[in-house]
Amino acid sequence: MSEDFIEEALVKRLQAKNEILTVSLNFRQIISDSKKVDYVHDLLLENDMLPDLIIDRKCNEKSDYFRKMGNQKFVKKLPKEAVELYTQSIAHAENNSREISLAYANRSAVLFEYKLYKECIEDINQAISNNYPNDLKPKIELRKSKALELITYQFNIDYTKPLPSIPKGDQNPLIQSASKSVEIKYTPEEGRFVVASRDIKPGDLIANEKPLFSIITNEFHIHCHECLKICYNLIPCERCTQALYCSQNCKKEAYKKYHKYECAIMVTLRNNGMNKLDLIAMRIAILIRDDFNQSSLTAVEENSIYRSDRYTEIHNLVTNREKRTASDLFQKAATTAILYHYLKTNTNFFDETSNYEENFKELVLLHRQTSACNFHNINADLVLPLCFND
Repeated sequence: MSEDFIEEALVKRLQAKNEILTVSLNFRQIISDSKKVDYVHDLLLENDMLPDLIIDRKCNEKSDYFRKMGNQKFVKKLPKEAVELYTQSIAHAENNSREISLAYANRSAVLFEYKLYKECIEDINQAISNNYPNDLKPKIELRKSKALELITYQFNIDYTKPLPSIPKGDQNPLIQSASKSVEIKYTPEEGRFVVASRDIKPGDLIANEKPLFSIITNEFHIHCHECLKICYNLIPCERCTQALYCSQNCKKEAYKKYHKYECAIMVTLRNNGMNKLDLIAMRIAILIRDDFNQSSLTAVEENSIYRSDRYTEIHNLVTNREKRTASDLFQKAATTAILYHYLKTNTNFFDETSNYEENFKELVLLHRQTSACNFHNINADLVLPLCFND
C-alpha cells in the first residue's frame, strides 16, 4: 500500500489502469446506495486495496516507552503531557503486568501534584491491584496516606456549569428541547429550518439539547470515550489500546452498546484514514441496529413534535445529495465499503441480526452525506491551571 488512504489509492490505481471513466459511468448508473457500496467494495477487493487487519495487541515494550516519555515530561513540570503519556502507557500495557502497575503509580504522582487526590488514590489502588512490585510499595503507600490527609483540598476539575433548563411555561409544544422563542418552517427550496417566533434578547435560553450520538475526536487521553467528560485517570479497555474510560460503568456501557464491535477494528480504521465523520456514521449504524425499523423513518410532518431523543429526526436530515459530484459520492461509498468490510470480516455484528447488511451500507452512506451539513464539533480548550504545588 502507498501512503495514500485506501480510497485515494483506489482512484490512483483505476487511473493507472485507464478504468476511471468506465468506473465513473457504471457508478453513476447505480440507483441504490447499498449497491453503490457493493460496487466499490468489489473494486477494492479486485484491486487488492484492503490491507490485512492490524492486530491491536497490548505491548509492554510500547508501554515502557510511553512511561519513560511521561517521566521526562514530569521532570520538566509539564503535567498535562505527562498524564497523557502515562495514560498511553496504561492503554498499551498488558493486563496485570508490571508495566501497567508502574504506569498507574507514575500517573498517581502527577495527580498528587495536580491536587487531584481522589484520582491519585484510585491510581495507587489500581497499581497495587495490578501486582505493583513489593519493594516499591512503601513509596506509593506513603503517597496514598498523604493524599487521604489532603483530600479535603481536592482540586475541582468540573469546570462546567449545570446547563439551564427551559422554564416549564416556556417549553415549545412542537420542539422537544426548545423554548417558545423558535419554530420550525419548511419550504421546498430551503427544506426544514428554524426561525425566531418572537424577539430574542441576549442571554435568552433558546434550546437545551443533549446529543443523541457522539464520538470523541481529539484529546483522547484526558476525556472518557463514552461520556466524554474530562478525566485524568482514565482506565483502558482490556482488549485494545484505543478506548479509555472514566469509570467501570462507562466501560461496561460502551462495550455493551458498540465497543464490542469497534474494539478489534478501530486501530485499523484509524490507521487507514477513517476520520471522525466516517466513525460517527459507523457508530450510528451500530447503535440503531436492534431498533431499526424502516417504516418508522418517514419525514417529520408539519405540526408534529420534533424530538431530540429519536433517530427519525437524525435520519431525515438534509444530505445535499443533488449538489454532490460523482467523485464525492464515490469517495463516501468507498469509506462506507471499508467500514463494512472490516466490521463484516472481523466481528460478529452482522451474524447477530439477519438482513441488516444492506441497511448498514445505506445508513452509513446516508450519514456520510448528512454529517458534513448537520453534525457539529463541541470544542473546549483545557482550562485547568495545571500547576504544581509550591
